[in-house]
Amino acid sequence: MRKRSVCLLSTVLFLALSGNALAQIDPATVTTGHVYLFDNVSGGQLPDDSANNNAGSIIGNPIVVAGLKGNALLFDGVDDGINIPDSAYINITNGPFPNRTVMAVFKCDDVTKQEKQTIFDEGGRTRGLVIYIFDGEVYVGGWNRGEYNWNPGS
Repeated sequence: MRKRSVCLLSTVLFLALSGNALAQIDPATVTTGHVYLFDNVSGGQLPDDSANNNAGSIIGNPIVVAGLKGNALLFDGVDDGINIPDSAYINITNGPFPNRTVMAVFKCDDVTKQEKQTIFDEGGRTRGLVIYIFDGEVYVGGWNRGEYNWNPGS
């Protein structure tokens, strides 16, 4: 499975199987997912701020900058990103999951680029999820092979 975030500026990535994304959430109380706030990035690691300890690995050399609230990472748009390891809560090979929330807060410096700017990418040929920007538009997609009876949009 591949999970990578490579937008120019990303502030919050929240992954969970179920529940609502609330404006005021205590990340440490999240027990059925993962929360990545970018506030304590160090040593090439992005800590999981949830109760589940699933730290991500920094790829390339993104710069820690001020975000909307707390820190953010500024990616170079070429080879920077974050690799989030497999987990029972986000690894779609353990699915299919009946409920799932993926939330990303991001800012791109140039949304008119003619190449895809990936915010979130997970999965492979069987099933997956993606969020990206291309030519000024934000795209969100999900796919699943028909024999797995996934109902898109549910």
